[in-house]
Amino acid sequence: MKQVKLTPQESSKNLGAVIQLGHASLPIHGYYDFSMKVPTEVLDTLRNPQQLYLVNLDGGYVGGKYEKGCVVASVREFGRFALRRDASKPNATFVQCSWNKAQLSVTDTGSGIKQFKVWIDDKFVPFDMDNRGRYFGYPKHFGIQRGKQHQVRIWLIDRCGNENIIETTKFF
Repeated sequence: MKQVKLTPQESSKNLGAVIQLGHASLPIHGYYDFSMKVPTEVLDTLRNPQQLYLVNLDGGYVGGKYEKGCVVASVREFGRFALRRDASKPNATFVQCSWNKAQLSVTDTGSGIKQFKVWIDDKFVPFDMDNRGRYFGYPKHFGIQRGKQHQVRIWLIDRCGNENIIETTKFF
């Protein structure tokens, strides 16, 4: 295990040191437990330990749980690991909205989206992701009327438990 130097842009989101384990291209045949100690200055200001997570700078979100001053995760890759905090709420906006088809942009600046649900006039409308990462729903198939103002509620939660509810009105 060794600590690595990063550019300021790479290190600005990290809480403390980056740990290098092996090389990211080496294969691993099973999972192993990996933990990183939370720096004292972070512990002093920590209100919600669920917001802490591990990230592999060579591969993305790893996750983990806070346990006794450390974040512990079961991982299956080598690489450069860092500790991060996600205190931001996920967000969603309509890219296109019609009675026939609605396209939604779902974003989170931290750990990533875990789940979201959409209701139009208190009727659940499922949204599916296409092969380009775009989310589409089809209100006409779920009893939504055409040519009127609709109440839309979007519930989102990210991988660290940050929730957001967006309520808006749309005409279609």
